[in-house]
Amino acid sequence: SQIMKCVFCGNKKLIKPIKKYSYAQNKSINYYHCSFCGSIHQFPMPDNDIIQNYYESYINIKKKMNPGYLDEQDMESFFKERDLTLLEIGFKKAFFKNSINVELGCANGHFLKYMQQRGAENIIGIDISKSMTETIKLKNVKIFIGDLLKLEKNSIDNLFLFNILEHVSDISKLMNLIQTRLKRNGRIIVEVPLAGIISNFFSNKWRFLMPDEHLHIPSIKGLMMLFNNYGLKVIGQIRFGSGYTSGAIPDFFKKRLDKFVKMLSFGDRGAFLFVFE
Repeated sequence: SQIMKCVFCGNKKLIKPIKKYSYAQNKSINYYHCSFCGSIHQFPMPDNDIIQNYYESYINIKKKMNPGYLDEQDMESFFKERDLTLLEIGFKKAFFKNSINVELGCANGHFLKYMQQRGAENIIGIDISKSMTETIKLKNVKIFIGDLLKLEKNSIDNLFLFNILEHVSDISKLMNLIQTRLKRNGRIIVEVPLAGIISNFFSNKWRFLMPDEHLHIPSIKGLMMLFNNYGLKVIGQIRFGSGYTSGAIPDFFKKRLDKFVKMLSFGDRGAFLFVFE
């Protein structure tokens, strides 16, 4: 049976449940807040087969929306966004060279293509979805289905987790794999939704409460506690995102709000560069 506890700080007191409807399970589920660090957790966790089925249908939805590639215009803005994020957290393009570069949760390979275009040579993509990865048409890129167990110990120079942490049911298993697979002088780049002022403001309307998909959403405090616990420290970070998705409010206001929360550093998303202590 599952034990209610915060996977980020270890606290066993989860409070203030928020109800969200799960289409996959056809019922309401609860998201709980950790009373100590403020991270958010879906509880009880969906069974593995529910998650697996969800991602099978997720792939079909994605395929309808976008058949395995972005058009050049979208790709360009995606690349610019990644350029900016990496620059802001202090990840230099030179780090791609003579390195093993791994993206966990590579989906249909947009960031793998980005790395290739930015001069990375040794590129590996890992994802749980076979049908997603089958759409990747890149030369000289290794693709694995599964998790970091597929890689040798002490073999990764740069590990990228873009919006992946919140999807993982077993966070401690992932962190143990990171600890053993990353070289001692390696880097981890994490982008993740963050619980905090904005998620509290939106409550059950918050854009990142997505049942069966987003299982554990850290607060900044929870995220730091988790990584510190595994001997990792943050050396670069940026927060962004006003909580409004495109089209939810007039573009004029969204741009200003996004700028404001970034300036004051309390956005509902963050990107981080971690290294071993």
